[in-house]
Amino acid sequence: MDLVLNILDKDVTRTDRTHEYFQGENNAHVQVLHDILMTYNMYNFDLGYVQGMNDLLSPILVIMEDEIDAFWCFVGLMSRMDQNFHMDQLHIKSQLSNLHTLLQFIDAELAKYLVENNASNMYFFFRWVLICFKREFLFDDVMYLWEVIKI
Repeated sequence: MDLVLNILDKDVTRTDRTHEYFQGENNAHVQVLHDILMTYNMYNFDLGYVQGMNDLLSPILVIMEDEIDAFWCFVGLMSRMDQNFHMDQLHIKSQLSNLHTLLQFIDAELAKYLVENNASNMYFFFRWVLICFKREFLFDDVMYLWEVIKI
């Protein structure tokens, strides 16, 4: 539990600190982010907290603002995405494999190139799939993207 708490503390202090909602020293929203993740850690004790969950929660918290509503929205999101966070990574590896299969149809030349260069496992997509492009786009663009793809 101490290891999880240590990881969670480090992740929370780095989460979206450039966004106005989380800026500043002793920001109350950062503490709420921490509290929700700790509550989720206890709520879903089998899975617990895994790095990346903070990135999925922060946009929910910005939109919902209410801690209880944000928690239950996060629980709902995680009920659809929790397999991505399992230690065996089977689900996310399956998704990456599906991406490679799709790429073979869309751009066979690129798919072949990836195979030739030992990158057909698509691990460079890992973070994109795990946290739904959260770190790849601007905060507002991520919220729009999530709305469009119904995250």
